Amino acid sequence: MIGDLEEPVDDSIRLLEIFMPQDGWLVSFAEAYMDESYRKGSPYLTVAGYLFRRSGARGFAKAWGPYLNRKMGYRWFHMTDLIARKDIFKNRKDGEDDIIARRLIEETHKWSAFGFAVTVDEPVYERLIGGRWGLPPKAFGFALLQAMILVRRWTARAEFDGQISYFFEQGNDHQKEADHFLTQLVQKSPVNSARYRYRMHAFLPKETHWLHPADMLAWHWSLEMQRQEEEKRIYPVRGDLQALIGREQDKTMHYDAGQLAALADDLTRSYGAREPDWQTFNWEAFRRPDLSPSPA
Repeated sequence: MIGDLEEPVDDSIRLLEIFMPQDGWLVSFAEAYMDESYRKGSPYLTVAGYLFRRSGARGFAKAWGPYLNRKMGYRWFHMTDLIARKDIFKNRKDGEDDIIARRLIEETHKWSAFGFAVTVDEPVYERLIGGRWGLPPKAFGFALLQAMILVRRWTARAEFDGQISYFFEQGNDHQKEADHFLTQLVQKSPVNSARYRYRMHAFLPKETHWLHPADMLAWHWSLEMQRQEEEKRIYPVRGDLQALIGREQDKTMHYDAGQLAALADDLTRSYGAREPDWQTFNWEAFRRPDLSPSPA
């Protein structure tokens, strides 16, 4: 485990050498629910992440790792714990959360290719769509699929024809679901494996540095979608979120109740009660919510 070693940054780089011995691309994923102090009954689940080239992930680990581990004295990064002063952040100084977040945003922009975030209204998805037409029974699997579509769209825009490795934090709430979903979607389907440029997926310790930007983005996007739902844009978009997804290539996707109902109607008209052939099914043919580099 990385947490048992003296130099997490060295082990983050070692993981790259193990999983990606040659040049390639990787995606780091994170998920988010708001904790009770922020969530206030929000129905949204978020999946977010960043795509790095191998060299970018290595550069990011070398820049972010020493700053977080040696200068600031923390072995890993979780936005929820940082804000709430929990776990290893329980004794952090006032204002330190903003200082750390600014540095993480700076290094993320410098080294990543693009970022993405997807929110899904969980109860509405599971009531209207979950388990029907062969789709994942839970909203997490659906959000993960949409995130992979955003990655696929980036590969098309960038005329990229290599393979991508997909990484998650060990022990997250949906680890078994993510593993099952990717096994069914891509490992058992040569068509989908090629479509999503799939090379492999794995679950890594929380100290792995290139997982940290995804965690931060998932937290911020989940909070923003909750605020839009509850406060009807009383307050402006947080500056740190604007900085996180302010690049032209960064994309977001939000499935509210209306968009999920429209998708269910599309599937009903096309398939009725039948299940599509998911070995060859192309989601690009179906209704997509608008994409934007940042919230309005």
